[in-house]
Amino acid sequence: MPGQWKTSQRADYLHAVPGGPGKPYARYYVEGNRMMFTFDNGNREIWYR
Repeated sequence: MPGQWKTSQRADYLHAVPGGPGKPYARYYVEGNRMMFTFDNGNREIWYR
């Protein structure tokens, strides 16, 4: 997803316009080489490094 990312208090925010308001993307949890995103609708996605 293009744009700038920011994290704060275990949540990711997407800034589609640099310096613009951030839109919440997902909460996240990191363990080892895995990052799990939990979205507002309850869906989850795991990313591996």
